[in-house]
Amino acid sequence: MDQKLASLLQLEQNGKNCESLKELYYLITNETKRLVEYDQAFLLGPSLTSNLEVVSISNITSVDSTSPFNQWLENISLHISKSTDANKIHQIDINKELSDIDSTQVQEYVFGNLLWVPLKKTHENIEVSYILILSKQNTWKNNEIKLIEHIANSYAYFLFANRKCSLLSNIKNLKLSTKYLRYYLAGFLLVMIIPVKMSVLAPVEIQAKNPFIITAPIKGVIKSVEVLPNQSVNEGELVVQIEDSEYKSKYEISNKILQIARAQLHSTSQVSFLDYTQKSKLGELENQVQLKLAETAFAKMELEKTKIFTNQSGIAVVHNPKELSGKPVEIGERIMLIADPDNVELKIMLPVSDAIFLESNTHIKIFLDNEPLKSWEGKITQISYKPELTVQDILSYKIIGDLDLTEGEARPKIGVRGTAKLYSQNVTLFFYLFRKPITTLREWIGW
Repeated sequence: MDQKLASLLQLEQNGKNCESLKELYYLITNETKRLVEYDQAFLLGPSLTSNLEVVSISNITSVDSTSPFNQWLENISLHISKSTDANKIHQIDINKELSDIDSTQVQEYVFGNLLWVPLKKTHENIEVSYILILSKQNTWKNNEIKLIEHIANSYAYFLFANRKCSLLSNIKNLKLSTKYLRYYLAGFLLVMIIPVKMSVLAPVEIQAKNPFIITAPIKGVIKSVEVLPNQSVNEGELVVQIEDSEYKSKYEISNKILQIARAQLHSTSQVSFLDYTQKSKLGELENQVQLKLAETAFAKMELEKTKIFTNQSGIAVVHNPKELSGKPVEIGERIMLIADPDNVELKIMLPVSDAIFLESNTHIKIFLDNEPLKSWEGKITQISYKPELTVQDILSYKIIGDLDLTEGEARPKIGVRGTAKLYSQNVTLFFYLFRKPITTLREWIGW
């Protein structure tokens, strides 16, 4: 008896020192064997749905909730917990308490004698309820039940003391009768109807506004790009050189043919003074000269177009000049931009999943990556009606905006990226916080 008393005191001491529910579960199912002998121990605790679930089994490190035996054990525990003897320690009478259970399952799963041990503790309207089931081949003696009854009270207290370690227990124990909870709920509802400005974040890029577009005036291959990215250029400066060997040959050939036509016209006009029959050819030869003259002028114009000059001063907006060298271009194909660094605008790509109601002149706030501690103000000037794919393959609406800048204020550089915060109409705080979950739920249920 002295050894049993020592084991009882040691179990209570170990229970006090448990730092988590998992550690306490292990103690209850495995260390209780130091007090009374049993073959197997099962501990069932409350789940989120208020049903009982197996949380620990002796000699097993992890519990498989999908195990047929565990599911059967949960079913019979729920069945017995509704009986009149559910709140007291007793040996389960299989013929009486499990009469409604499938007899085949009872014969398959029940091994030995089962002792039902409720572990319940209630304080200030907070209840913690567990069930410990012990199994052994021999019949349970009265002195063993008395020892289990004593340690069960201690276990229930320890489980109650460690209830904060379990989120499910906290959710289950929330009741409207809990002190101050009604006031908390009322305050929460009042906070949720506070009007706030609807806003959303989207990537933004500073781009040139009304830039001069350098396009290919003729069909050919780019020989060289004469400017570097962000290089300042003046009006009339050479920016692109197109391969001109073909066009130079065409011009030289046309010029030679023109000279031949002129020589024929001159010789025929000289001979016509002596031979009147040659005068009839003069008109045809003059037309040939005019035609070759036009062809030569056209060839010369094409040759001159191989050198592309800018008609505007600014900075060159070009990605990689070396990659453009040797690239074939068609007439009208864009090569680069010449932008005014003081004339910039915002390009915002708003993902379709984050789209909110926006109007022109809507206020926006800009946070650029190169100046994270500074914000810029702006407004929306244009919103695309049709979304398009970004470089990252995200379907987004293209939004153009202007910065609100004072005269003489420094402009951000073209190409700088950052984040834009777009503001919309006032909504409740509840809608602001749960807009996306509501949208996802609506798509899921088709409402």
